Amino acid sequence: MGSAAEARIGRPRGVKRLGETLRRRPYMLAYLRKPAEVHPEVLEYLERGRSALDPCPGRLLVHGGALGVREGQWPGDVVLVESPSTKHAGDSCDSAAYQEIKPLRTARLEGDLVIVDGADPDHDSAEMAAALRAAGRCRSSPPVVTAAALDLAWPRPCSRR
Repeated sequence: MGSAAEARIGRPRGVKRLGETLRRRPYMLAYLRKPAEVHPEVLEYLERGRSALDPCPGRLLVHGGALGVREGQWPGDVVLVESPSTKHAGDSCDSAAYQEIKPLRTARLEGDLVIVDGADPDHDSAEMAAALRAAGRCRSSPPVVTAAALDLAWPRPCSRR
């Protein structure tokens, strides 16, 4: 049976097949706002971008492409690169070749770039919710702020704990 079939019939979480290495991979994720028109420097950035990142291991998974916005607003494009490690992802961003072309984009195109760890292969969001509840990181309702509470607090300075 293949791993997909094993997953469907319930191979115990965390149990690996012989030779299988389960680990999460980090990703570089860029969200770029679409400009009204594309500046020639952005085109130069696109032309030189691949060669700037070639020395760094990684795999381009998404670059632009059609978006199917299901919730909220998303007036931009996505770039997603899978990296073998957080260090490799950081090295890609910090490389001299990338630093040389980066101003071509940042001066003309607004955006954000983050490095984020992917989920473990056996990640369970229900277990995550239970851990957050157990740690007291859940509030059942928003705090109620009354006028009286505000009057008592004013004009006391904030104190550090």
